[in-house]
Amino acid sequence: MSVRTLVVIGLAISAVGAVLLARTGVHTDYAALPLPALILIGVGMGLSVVVAIGIGQQGVDPKDAGTAGAMNNVSQQIGSAIGVAVISTLVATATIHYLTSHPAIPGSAAEATVYGFSVGYWWAAGVYVAAAVICGLLIRPKTYAHHHAGAERDDEPILVIG
Repeated sequence: MSVRTLVVIGLAISAVGAVLLARTGVHTDYAALPLPALILIGVGMGLSVVVAIGIGQQGVDPKDAGTAGAMNNVSQQIGSAIGVAVISTLVATATIHYLTSHPAIPGSAAEATVYGFSVGYWWAAGVYVAAAVICGLLIRPKTYAHHHAGAERDDEPILVIG
């Protein structure tokens, strides 16, 4: 299976998990919805992130492999930190908006929290879908994470930009 296929499928699986989490309510049974959703997100991220990091060093001159690995690491950490900050801000904003529009209703704090996280998970699902589309367009077709013995190596870049 090509790298592009694995990354796109992984991101799509994560998007489905995020949608399931967005549909979670205050009284939802953990085993019924959140647990399968978290498993889907874990499987999807495992498929996409591990493969994406692996191809991040393909075609790199061996003397530059350390730099390429460092760039993979830094990009992953900065991207995750920015993503968490943005989605957390959306969650907090949605939660506050819910509380101000539903004052003094018993249980409104729990409902507001779940509503805020639901908004965040919908945004996360959208990010996963957008990433799947972008990766599907930019990662070259028929790119594989390994080379067969005796096969010629293709040291051209993995991503098609421009």
